[in-house]
Amino acid sequence: MIDNSSKCIHCGVGAVGPDNCTTCSWPYSEKGWLNFKMDLRRITIDTCCINAKQAHNTLNQLEKWKSEGKIEIQKSTPFSVEAQGNLKRAAKDRQVSGHPTASVLGPGFSLGDGSVLAGPDLRKEIQTILFPGVTVLSRGQERDILHLTEHVRTGGHLFLTLDRSDFIAGNKEKKLLSFGIWAVTPEKAVNLLISVYGWKRDSDYASSTRTNCI
Repeated sequence: MIDNSSKCIHCGVGAVGPDNCTTCSWPYSEKGWLNFKMDLRRITIDTCCINAKQAHNTLNQLEKWKSEGKIEIQKSTPFSVEAQGNLKRAAKDRQVSGHPTASVLGPGFSLGDGSVLAGPDLRKEIQTILFPGVTVLSRGQERDILHLTEHVRTGGHLFLTLDRSDFIAGNKEKKLLSFGIWAVTPEKAVNLLISVYGWKRDSDYASSTRTNCI
């Protein structure tokens, strides 16, 4: 059993309430996003969501909102490594911005120059949740952990993935959320943004039933 600290991972100061941090208002439930004082903007995408062929309608919707300046889509270090070897995926990789530079001075809030104060290093906790009982990690597993570790360190809002096995199944999603880490599918991300902001889904991007990596 993982013992989560009562301190918020996003600010490192406030107490974790049922829905929000008492200081920075970071959400710990879906209801908590309605009380979040900042915009829900920064989305880190797993390599599974690279959408090189534009074949996933829900990802297309998120990319359209990005083009309209409503959200930011960012990548962790492993994203570019995993995108190599395929021309379309590599080209798509170049269109995705990296995380802002993290300064190790405190939790993940934005600074005036676009960099952020670094959040906590939860590598051990993330490894325990994603791969319990695994003592020797594969390269893929190490990259999965790094995806989430960098996402937390740079104060990302949602971690977007189609890899249910590694990030969501078996109660992993809830365990990550106990640390304030939001690992969600594209469909859940779109529904959350619609719920918070009242945005409309474009008719061209009707809900996609596809759940595998693309």
